[in-house]
Amino acid sequence: MDLPEIQDRFEQVVAEFVRATEKRGYQQNTVICNEYGVFIDFNGVGVNYSLYSLEDKDNLENYLIQQTEKHHIYGRLLYQHKVQTKKALEKQSSPIHNFLSKFSRAPKESLEQRIDAQTVRIIFDQVLKEGGLLGNYFFREIARDYTKYSKKKGEELRIMLVHWTETIYKNAEELETLDKEILTRLEKLKVRK
Repeated sequence: MDLPEIQDRFEQVVAEFVRATEKRGYQQNTVICNEYGVFIDFNGVGVNYSLYSLEDKDNLENYLIQQTEKHHIYGRLLYQHKVQTKKALEKQSSPIHNFLSKFSRAPKESLEQRIDAQTVRIIFDQVLKEGGLLGNYFFREIARDYTKYSKKKGEELRIMLVHWTETIYKNAEELETLDKEILTRLEKLKVRK
């Protein structure tokens, strides 16, 4: 996939996320795109893809070290969130939960709110996924031109960042699948009510 296609996919999903959050009265500050780069926050850990930082030769290695640490934490948090979501889905799939849910009557408004929140989660999962793809391209293709002449371990850090962005993409993709399954189950409950 080439940069214009990756960029277009990312911009589309970010625009959808902004619309979804504004519609619900939230101010979105999780994803910031400006002249300094793309900044994505997940659970308080922010990663960024910044040409400005790559071009600052005096601080290039510091930027790469900082981003490697942040991507490691971000990736670990995303993985843990995915595991928690999977456990919640498995719990909802248990025979006893299915049996009891036939008799429980959550208010329709509550179910509507849960469906609405789940829809926003799925859009955010897509932001994380497309952000991982954008970050992967950034470190795989763009940062290569800046790190190949670095004195110390710039190239080694760049390769680690390529790995982390691949991992982030895969975990976000799996999380999106899990969240879509949760949404499907919620919608089935809505039909039964």
